[in-house]
Amino acid sequence: MKTETKGILYITFSALFFGSYGIWAKLMATSFGNFSQAWIRSLLILAIIIPIGIVRKDFKKIQKKDYIWFFLISLVSFSAAPYFYAFHTMPIGTATLFFYTSLVITGYIFGVIFFKEVLSHIKVISLILAFVGMFLIFRFSLTGASILGAIGTIFAGSLGAFDTSLTKKVSREYTSNQILVYIFGATALVNFIISVLIKDPVPTSLFSIGSFAEIAYTIAMLLAMLFVIEGFKHTEAIIGSLLGLSEILFAIIFGILIFKQSFDIFSLLGTLLILISIAFPQLFTMIQKYVSIYKINHNQI
Repeated sequence: MKTETKGILYITFSALFFGSYGIWAKLMATSFGNFSQAWIRSLLILAIIIPIGIVRKDFKKIQKKDYIWFFLISLVSFSAAPYFYAFHTMPIGTATLFFYTSLVITGYIFGVIFFKEVLSHIKVISLILAFVGMFLIFRFSLTGASILGAIGTIFAGSLGAFDTSLTKKVSREYTSNQILVYIFGATALVNFIISVLIKDPVPTSLFSIGSFAEIAYTIAMLLAMLFVIEGFKHTEAIIGSLLGLSEILFAIIFGILIFKQSFDIFSLLGTLLILISIAFPQLFTMIQKYVSIYKINHNQI
């Protein structure tokens, strides 16, 4: 399998699991606080990946030149609580729109700044199509009660793009498992401290819907992070950010099947535009490739 194809598949799988976040957050809303859900989930993930990393010998000493990148990547620990809070105060669709708008814009900026990626006309067109599709799907209006949630999810989306883009700086030198240990270790520490200070609530029973949702959220997040790190290792940050938009499509499907959300003509048009925006750069590259092969073969005749 080609490297670019691997990247596409990995990021699509990550989007599937990212798309389920809203489900688990809604089910956890009455059982967990904004910060307690983050540190508990992070500890569960660490309990899984650290033993695996030890057995596989995934860990090695971090070089001094990489300290700054691991520190910057760990800042994503501040995004868990505001993203969770956004689902409490805003509709899932609106929160997803704000998250991905900030994520894609930030992903494009970091792709250009840190990796010198070219913002071609094709990528600009894809970005425009994606934004039009998102606005068609998630037509929204903000009220005073949801403004703070909107700010939180924009902040979370920006940190998410910051994190996934910058993993390219270290993903070739260190294993995905080692990177995840630092991310979730920082998330557990930061959110635990805040949770203790504000006395954030935790479930009183392990056998509750909230506890079940936390476990499901943990599994989904672990798989999503593993796939996204591997995906960005094999594709451009700009293309990866666009592919990540497929999370919206999965969220729509989950919303229809689980929460019985409606799917009108605007949602259908928006979905089609997003699918086109995701496929457009790859289709254009394939067309160019086959045109070049045709010209070469034609000249040889």
